[in-house]
Amino acid sequence: MQKNAIKIIIQLRKGQFILEGTIGFKTEKPLNNELKEKVIDTLLFSHEELIGENYIYGFRQISEIGVKAMSPGINDPGTALNTIDYLTSLFLDLMLKADFEYLTDDEQENWVLIRCSKFSELLYNVMATYRLYSRHDITVLRKLMHMLKTLTNHVINSNQLTILEAEISELRTDANANIKNKRDLSKLDAKDISWS
Repeated sequence: MQKNAIKIIIQLRKGQFILEGTIGFKTEKPLNNELKEKVIDTLLFSHEELIGENYIYGFRQISEIGVKAMSPGINDPGTALNTIDYLTSLFLDLMLKADFEYLTDDEQENWVLIRCSKFSELLYNVMATYRLYSRHDITVLRKLMHMLKTLTNHVINSNQLTILEAEISELRTDANANIKNKRDLSKLDAKDISWS
């Protein structure tokens, strides 16, 4: 778009399911049909989930494994604990990413802005799912708390800390509502977890 002096905002996020008629991009000025087709041709659409650079796929797959492990028919907290370790690693990487990526020219002028999935949204989706299916298992809740506290030690900005503190509060609320054993509850914030 640099050649045509048009700046673009890509509205779609990697891994997003797209319905017909979804607005995919916005430009600072109207495009003719030829330019629209050129822009559309640069985007990769597929009916399959492509792993490649789609880190959202990793979060979703690992979370699904962990949550399925906690379902009543399987009840495998060990697998859920392992998935939380992998999620911790993914979240540490995600915390380094900005909410936007830019395509720039040689003079460092931004021509295309690409919206990325936000840390807050991914963390919420993962935590809401795990809290629902693991709320009666103190070992999994402790591991989730450990993950959140570990992430607080690696924040890049105060917004990330605020997001993590909110998730810690929600996890604590669910634990208090569902774990009846006071000794178990007292161990929720343990610094070291030897069971994983």
